[in-house]
Amino acid sequence: MKEPSPHPVYAIPRVVGEAEPGLLIVNVALENEPPMLLTCSEDELLQRLVEREEVISKERIDPLRYGYEPPHWLDADALLSETPNTLCVFGGNRAGKTTWGIKRAVQWLVQRDNFEVLFLQNNELSSIQLHQKLVYWFLPPEWKRGKKTLGGNIRFDAKTGFSDNIFTTDRGGTAIFGNYGQDVEKYEGLQYDLIVPDENMPLKWYLGLLRGLADRNGKMPWLFTPIDGMTPAIQEVAGGARTVKSMPVDPDLLSATERHLPDCPPGHMPYIARNGEIRIIYFHSKLNPFNNYDNLKGLYGTKSKEVKERRFYGFARKTSRVSFPKFGDPHIMDHDAMLAAIAKAPNGVTRYHVVDPAGARNMFMLWVAIDENNFHYVYREWPDESRHGEWAVPSEDARKWDGDPGPAQASLGFTVLDYKRLILTEEGARFDAKAGWKGGEEIYERRIDPRSGAAEAIGDRDGGTSLIARFEQTQENSTGIEVGPSMYFVAAPGIPETQGAGEDREGVQGINDLIGYNEDEPITALLNDPRLKVSANCKNLIWALKNYTGNDGSKAACKDPIDCLRYIVTSQLEHLTDEDMMCSGGGSY
Repeated sequence: MKEPSPHPVYAIPRVVGEAEPGLLIVNVALENEPPMLLTCSEDELLQRLVEREEVISKERIDPLRYGYEPPHWLDADALLSETPNTLCVFGGNRAGKTTWGIKRAVQWLVQRDNFEVLFLQNNELSSIQLHQKLVYWFLPPEWKRGKKTLGGNIRFDAKTGFSDNIFTTDRGGTAIFGNYGQDVEKYEGLQYDLIVPDENMPLKWYLGLLRGLADRNGKMPWLFTPIDGMTPAIQEVAGGARTVKSMPVDPDLLSATERHLPDCPPGHMPYIARNGEIRIIYFHSKLNPFNNYDNLKGLYGTKSKEVKERRFYGFARKTSRVSFPKFGDPHIMDHDAMLAAIAKAPNGVTRYHVVDPAGARNMFMLWVAIDENNFHYVYREWPDESRHGEWAVPSEDARKWDGDPGPAQASLGFTVLDYKRLILTEEGARFDAKAGWKGGEEIYERRIDPRSGAAEAIGDRDGGTSLIARFEQTQENSTGIEVGPSMYFVAAPGIPETQGAGEDREGVQGINDLIGYNEDEPITALLNDPRLKVSANCKNLIWALKNYTGNDGSKAACKDPIDCLRYIVTSQLEHLTDEDMMCSGGGSY
């Protein structure tokens, strides 16, 4: 008999001893697994080897019907059946997510009448080399004969793929191969039973193609490996997901005792998660017996924790290219808990107000309280999402990484006086018709964008002076009551714009310094605790910190909240004692 064929799952029976004359002791386990011993005769051993070769031969000739399937594929099948439309399949390197998606699509093309499927890849070359070759490999042998009969038309060339990027089946089904370099309108309006997008599908494609699934109760398994992190589209679809099932980590890669994620037990990584009606499954690289797992460990096993989470578990904590990759849950505080922390600060806090004006849209503002340990508590923003909507939203244009303008940017047409009233009201001051404005927070200093602050006032009837000067002026009503008290703004340090990118490197670095902490160690008060804390109510700032890349330059939709935070760090705002304030002045409406 010829040498047994290698196979990662079907072990070669190996004789390890003799139980008695004519009765062999055989190990039927894989080489790296614990022994599984049984006894058999030499003829029975030969029969086992023959049957093993037959199974491997069938798998090679007809992988669709006889190919081995790892157990976790059944979990993916169940989730795809369960979800109304979208299943995100996030895979580590060589985890087999594309193989699963392609095989299921071909199975349904073979088994079902009039089945319509659309395969999508990053570009045409990837479509031919990855999708179309794999689809052809899974086609039944009887379909691989250049057939054109009874309505079926399958023409395939290894170099160019399927003829015209399409084929039809005898059962009335159609397989179409597209890529994101095309116009999505080419595929909108058509109806599909299954759409199999691989990797970086833009949000515009996702939203447009969902409509094509509705009439046929179709499904979309989105296959994605987050090598560089989440794309904005994936973040929009799967961001905020909660783990419902986890799996143990490989202790050679990640700590078996550390809690890697808040919703996973120690020593585990997510396996199944949910985000509303969307289901998510993580294909861990170790679950695929057909990859060279030891080789992967040699390549990436000594990389950073974040890289290993992506490469081996398909899990990414951040959107790719973001400017603030460490920003996340440790920086976001419950609003009431933040107010309590501010109130209990042993030596009080120093409050600052920071503004980024823009003539064509609303100003964006932040309020920050700084304590003696240099914790920066951003406790208020305006416009806030709860009352005014989002400042920026994910863009359907794949080229715009920093989002599109949201409803909160639409100008309310405020004058300087209107803004004064707004600011004082937000700070808790109250207007008395006889006495003017009373009470409210003590703001030590107000900072403003130096360029906009020096520009002429916006929306005022008389205008003609700088915005800083107009805020400093007092406005009175007809009875002489101050309706607009003087507000003194200091121009923040100038922010140079990098050519073409609109990114302030010093400001971004300063924010990252404030955000920074050791992610590999537990959060420890004062010792390993990020100095930036953002109220959970400041949703527009949080979105900006999670998504800002600087890729869209000065037109970036989420740039204004980031600019306000830049002014805080570049102004080197700090906690001041009462004595400091007496020496330096400050404190104003």
